[in-house]
Amino acid sequence: FGASSPTGRLPMTMPETEADTISPGWGDDVRYSEGMAVGYRNPRFRAAFPFGHGLGYADFEYSEPEAFECGDDMCVKVKVKNTGKVTSRTVAQLYIRFPPEAEHPAPDLKGFYRTPPLVPGASVLAEFRLTPRDLSYFDAGAHSFVPAASSEAFIGESSAD
Repeated sequence: FGASSPTGRLPMTMPETEADTISPGWGDDVRYSEGMAVGYRNPRFRAAFPFGHGLGYADFEYSEPEAFECGDDMCVKVKVKNTGKVTSRTVAQLYIRFPPEAEHPAPDLKGFYRTPPLVPGASVLAEFRLTPRDLSYFDAGAHSFVPAASSEAFIGESSAD
């Protein structure tokens, strides 16, 4: 017991209270009026445990992300360092925030990188590759995906980071 550090991550958001859930519909006609504002994307949602949350025996430090072109795609890299006292791994998660015209309530998960086991003080370079589609959003009026004029990348260990 305790010979290795746990590295599992939640594939959902756990609400803090029942008020932080979407009320069920009644009858045969159920409307989904929340649009993109569900789970970790809902800015009013209070999470007891955010999407991607996990526990381990080590802490990790992330450098500032660096974006660069890689062919037709955009790549983002970040250094992940084990600042804890035991060998462990983590899952770095990349979220993209679109401009206001995209009408996305919060950043979207666009990639993740599971590190190899890192001894204390060791680091690894995590690289994410984003296609043009990853950097686009759906425009309901145009009935198609539209490339974002700009976007902002966030990297952390959960949607709350």
